[in-house]
Amino acid sequence: MIFDNRYQVEEVLGRGGAGVVYRAFDLKSQRQVALKTLETSPSGPDQGIERLRREAALLSRLAHPNIVGFYDVGAEADPPYLVLEYVTGCTLRTLLETYPSPLPLELAHHIIGGVLAALIAAHQAGIIHRDLKPENIMLAGLDPAAGLDPDLELPSPQVKVMDFGLAYLSGDVRITSENLVAGTALYLAPEAALGQTVDGRADLYALGLIWYELVAGRFPFRSDEPLVVISQHLHATPISPRWHNPALPPDLASLILKLLAKTPAERHQTAEAVLADLQSIQHSQTEARPLTRASLLEAMARGHLVGRDTEVALLRNAIETVRQGSGQVIFIEGGSGIGKTRLVEEASLYARLKNAQVFTGHCYDADLTLPYQPFIEIVKAYVQAQIKPGTTGRLPAGLAAELVKLAPGLEAHLGVAPTPSQVSPAEARLRLFEAVTALFTSGPDPLVLILENLHWASPADLALLNHLAQTGIRYHRLLLVVTYQSSQTQQASSQALARLFNQLTRDGLATHLRLHPLPLEGIKALLETLLEGEVTPDFSRAVFEVTEGNPFFIQEVLKSLIEAGRIFRDSNRGRWAGLNLDRLEIPASLKEVMSQRFKKLSQSQRRLLSLAALLGRRFSFETLLAVAETGEAEINKTLEKAIKMQLIRRVQPFEGNPNLELYAFEHALIRQTLIESLNARQRADLHRQIGYALERLNESRPQPLASPDELAYHFSLAGGDNREKAISYSLIAVDNALRVHASEVAVKHYHLILELLLTDQEVNRPAWVLEQLGDLYFYHTRQIVDAVAAYEWAIQLWQAAPQPDPTTLLRLYLRMGEIARHWPGWAEKLDTYLAEALRLLDRHPSQTENSKRARLLAAMAFSLHQRNDPADETALNLAQAAVPLARQADAPDEESAALDALQRIYRSRGNLTAAHEIDRRRLELIPRLRDSTEAVEVNLAASQMGWETGDLAAATKFCQEALTIATRTGNIGGQWEALRRLVLLHLQTGKLAAAVTYANQGVSLGPRAGLLEFGEPVEALFRTHLAILYTLQGQAEAAARELAELSALYPTIETPPYRFALGWLHYEVEAWNEAILNLESGQAFSTPFLPGRFDQVLLLDIYGHLGDEIALTELGPAAEAEAQRWNLPYLLTILYRGYGAFYTEQGNWAEAEAAFKRALAVTRGKGLWYQDARTWLDYGRLLTRRNYPGDAELARDFLNEAQSMFMTFGARTLAEKAWIETARLAM
Repeated sequence: MIFDNRYQVEEVLGRGGAGVVYRAFDLKSQRQVALKTLETSPSGPDQGIERLRREAALLSRLAHPNIVGFYDVGAEADPPYLVLEYVTGCTLRTLLETYPSPLPLELAHHIIGGVLAALIAAHQAGIIHRDLKPENIMLAGLDPAAGLDPDLELPSPQVKVMDFGLAYLSGDVRITSENLVAGTALYLAPEAALGQTVDGRADLYALGLIWYELVAGRFPFRSDEPLVVISQHLHATPISPRWHNPALPPDLASLILKLLAKTPAERHQTAEAVLADLQSIQHSQTEARPLTRASLLEAMARGHLVGRDTEVALLRNAIETVRQGSGQVIFIEGGSGIGKTRLVEEASLYARLKNAQVFTGHCYDADLTLPYQPFIEIVKAYVQAQIKPGTTGRLPAGLAAELVKLAPGLEAHLGVAPTPSQVSPAEARLRLFEAVTALFTSGPDPLVLILENLHWASPADLALLNHLAQTGIRYHRLLLVVTYQSSQTQQASSQALARLFNQLTRDGLATHLRLHPLPLEGIKALLETLLEGEVTPDFSRAVFEVTEGNPFFIQEVLKSLIEAGRIFRDSNRGRWAGLNLDRLEIPASLKEVMSQRFKKLSQSQRRLLSLAALLGRRFSFETLLAVAETGEAEINKTLEKAIKMQLIRRVQPFEGNPNLELYAFEHALIRQTLIESLNARQRADLHRQIGYALERLNESRPQPLASPDELAYHFSLAGGDNREKAISYSLIAVDNALRVHASEVAVKHYHLILELLLTDQEVNRPAWVLEQLGDLYFYHTRQIVDAVAAYEWAIQLWQAAPQPDPTTLLRLYLRMGEIARHWPGWAEKLDTYLAEALRLLDRHPSQTENSKRARLLAAMAFSLHQRNDPADETALNLAQAAVPLARQADAPDEESAALDALQRIYRSRGNLTAAHEIDRRRLELIPRLRDSTEAVEVNLAASQMGWETGDLAAATKFCQEALTIATRTGNIGGQWEALRRLVLLHLQTGKLAAAVTYANQGVSLGPRAGLLEFGEPVEALFRTHLAILYTLQGQAEAAARELAELSALYPTIETPPYRFALGWLHYEVEAWNEAILNLESGQAFSTPFLPGRFDQVLLLDIYGHLGDEIALTELGPAAEAEAQRWNLPYLLTILYRGYGAFYTEQGNWAEAEAAFKRALAVTRGKGLWYQDARTWLDYGRLLTRRNYPGDAELARDFLNEAQSMFMTFGARTLAEKAWIETARLAM
């Protein structure tokens, strides 16, 4: 075979998936060559040909004795080929497989020197090999077929580096999954596996692996699965090669381990530097020394994941699902040290290899965590990695400006400045959340976001997580992985996480993964992995009994035993020894383990690490140097010792700042134990020292290194005269939190300030803080109980002050008035404050603006109306007086509030005409309203008008508008009220699927919606509604699940609304006795949207079906009069249907038929299809029992109509009842 009439093939040298390598003869140059062909695929040959061209182009730039020479390329030939220098000899891989390991140092140094010379030439030409491995290193003139005698001196072969097929010019490309599989997992640098940009230091990492293999006689990482090997590249610390070959000089082992550093910055930066170190070692002729205990500690095979195969498989499946377009949230729960972080590291590696982008954010101690801390870390990393500097990428500039508010350091990168918010805090917060969601859903690749330690998350963090889950993962390839410790959460945090998980699970968006301690067999496997040798069952059981299967505890026990010399290395057998139980004293607790290990530190070193622990889980060298009050050399010495003891580790900075030297404690328990070893006085002194040092450090930098939150935290714990500093920094932290709409974090800081201020007798500042707290609770988080408590406390402080401020007091009284209006249950309690406000207005004429007086009069009208007889004129007079005052002041919000009081009074008197006229006047005010809450109230009142007039389409429209405004502005109360009405509206019109959707939205509001007047959580009300709807749909299991979840969340709930809802549930499936029991318990419950005592009407219908004449006679007339007074067709049709059922039971066919016809007449044209279907069912039953001529046919028509309507609505339970009645006709 001849290629291009020039290259005569002589023999096959090798075959592979990419092609064939031949020994050929160049007829033109009259020399032997190596000819490498490319096997092309008809479906896609371009990539391989491009790789061939690239290899030719790069090799043409290299002419070096240690690099296989390039002669020619035939890219257009069939098949394409590359002509290279023909080298006789063998590959380094062949030598390693043939010659007893390890290689003699002289030969190993010779081979490594040749490879280094080749890398120096390539890197100087700007070329990175990227696939350096023993298979790509030729040893010219070495023929293993002739036999290699280890007793004879080996020749020094010419080293030739070949196969630049994966090479690129520096900075050209990042590694992706496509070219990852083309490389070799065994020799892949960590940054390549992470998809980061690679440079020559990746080649040096591969060189370190080859060098390790030459001198240790084995590869540093072991597994048959390439993915596991790559994981070890990322996470496992390689054992010193001296462990396998004690004859190695320590300097040489250190050089090799430096090449194997996980981050490029920690390795040699150039091949020349490596060569210089190698030559220095060769000249020094350092002798080997026995392994010390510290070096023995490094011999533990750390970083391996053992015993988590099931969990890894679940996460890999989730990643595959996300790649296919379906996102989800995975909650990983487990105790401290159980291996959550290691598990997500394994998952993140798999995700990266599958072309997903992976970013991680962390929560830290609650006192040290900034608002949205984990998301800030992720946003910064994502923007820097995915968006070109000076642009906003795929994001609109407006949303990019929101991100800058969250992470101010991104202003220069994105080229935008933050813009002030012109909307309500809730709406601004929603816009921030939308910006974050838009960022994470704007890229083309699957995205995995890992949020670590969410047991320390603030409510703001959880709110953003919920928004991202609800709006991001439903329609995008986004996987959120959350880790948390349930045992370490405060009760409120634990409940918040549990509710979030339950909510996302209900929506089909979340999966829970609990990590359990390792079983006995898992511990044995972990011990054998760590020690790389077999351990006895007795030893495994002893470790199990002490550690209870906690992987971190297990590793710390081993480290303690090694440091104490109880486990040692048998140099003759090359394995660990001393594993006999009779010689071992295994520490009984983790604290005891850590205390024993800390004894290896000097007092000054321990104090320095304690300082670092108080700085946080992660700390920078710069910060520690600033606070330590000791020399740089001493700090370096301590940190190096702590690293060798595996107490801390070097980590990459979050924001990719290569100049920031960052460290982290290996585990939170190490940091926690250090802190707990300090007494209260020591902690206070160190906090003070840290606080002042951080202040000085901030002053010396253009960008502050320590946040106000951190400074407030340290000064607050410093005690003494540091209070004012703590207060000052807390106030700055409040402003920062409110800037990003993290009101919950602001609340935390206000409480800290209040705690610090209350140590003195001053009034002004504590009262001011309490007012700010009240405003946050009232306007931001809608925690009304807390708002009232804060306002009351502030009022009491001002009233007791020597010189009360009337302006402030009036403002606080008006806040109380707003609460009394929107939460009627507070009206009586707040009456005193409203009366005092009026007296204050009279005593201080300068405060008598008409708008304030109108607002106050309206609030008093509400309060009186809630408690007094509707005929009492006082409330009416107050409301009527408020309306003109508001108009004179051109205050539309105050006018609407006054009109609202009026319409409620008229409704309570049954004067719907006047009430509806006021509703229309309020609708005209909407364009002028400043307060979005008022706009929600107006639309809700208009929806009630539509309900009362039978215009259910209008009622639905106004409810949906109210929901839209309330959702946009974060008005939780408005949301749940609108959702509740929409559930009832769609139930009455037979749209059960839509009703279920709205009810689920109500449940998703969770505890944010607060309590009903009876103390029942709003969430519970929506769950009972869901149970009713599911029951009607014939979904018994779903209904039971709702009630079970409700019982689990609120085990003591027995409020009237709950009983009413349960009674309604039983009523709908005609379980009459259970319905009566619950409805009679819930009769105290009525709402503005269900006037006319809906509970009594349901009971009357039941009594009618049971034939209870006494109950019907006693209650019927009054209920009918009430329903007629309100002109409520949905109540009248139920009532008339009850009469029809009663007369049916009595056999009074004429009265029964008349009642059913009246029931149908009152709903005609009203769209109450569900109620009509219920009436057709009972009417059909009447005709079936009466059995007049023609009744059977008519009954069949009525029952078929009812069954058809029920099936249309999805009410399968009632459809089955209609079918049963129809079947009876055929008997």
